[in-house]
Amino acid sequence: MEEIGVFGDVETVRGFKLAGVRHAMIATEGDVDEKFAEMLAKPGIGLVILSEDTQKLFSQKTLKTLETLAKPVVITIPGKRAKPGEGSSLSKAIKKAMGIDLNTK
Repeated sequence: MEEIGVFGDVETVRGFKLAGVRHAMIATEGDVDEKFAEMLAKPGIGLVILSEDTQKLFSQKTLKTLETLAKPVVITIPGKRAKPGEGSSLSKAIKKAMGIDLNTK
């Protein structure tokens, strides 16, 4: 069974760890790309929850990897300063990873 990982700021990681997510990494500005690569390489991770604020720290190379990555599925959640409605769409991520459009009737 695949598990959930979370990657982001201290508050985001702490909240998900309290909710039972075991695979969590706190991102810092100096090593965000390297730590995210470690998270993606962990065996058994099927879904990575990524805070939007952390995603903004990524290099262009890491952002390009995110665009082409099918597995694990990476979901971006709004950061602390986000406006309502921001963040990635779960249905878009599922379509990208599995080819299934959840919005089709």
